[in-house]
Amino acid sequence: MVNIATGKVRNNFEIEYFIKHLINFSDLHFALLLYYNNPVESLKVAGINPEELKRQQGGEERIFQQVFKDVNFELIKIAGKELNEVGFTSKDLPVSRATTSMSAYDHLTNNYLTSLGRGFVNFCLDQYSE
Repeated sequence: MVNIATGKVRNNFEIEYFIKHLINFSDLHFALLLYYNNPVESLKVAGINPEELKRQQGGEERIFQQVFKDVNFELIKIAGKELNEVGFTSKDLPVSRATTSMSAYDHLTNNYLTSLGRGFVNFCLDQYSE
């Protein structure tokens, strides 16, 4: 809203899209977006040493449950899917489903925010620029 009032944003379609999601998203959606915006810091805040994840294969679901304490993992999966469906992330959740050479660190810290998602996060943090 501040961005609109100060005239920092001129693209009305994008503003309307962002405002729609400001209204419709839950705290969990925003928590996931903040995680995607800075996953290494989110892991550290949860008491997880990101460096140790470089040697670990799999287990991302357990780590996500540590980051989002007391939240049913099914809800996390739903919110992640919704963020992906609206174009803010390139993947539902960074959880490995198949055999891969990527470490848990790689899965959990890749940049999954799309340019639209990064714009939305910046809009919410009042750091938006066209």
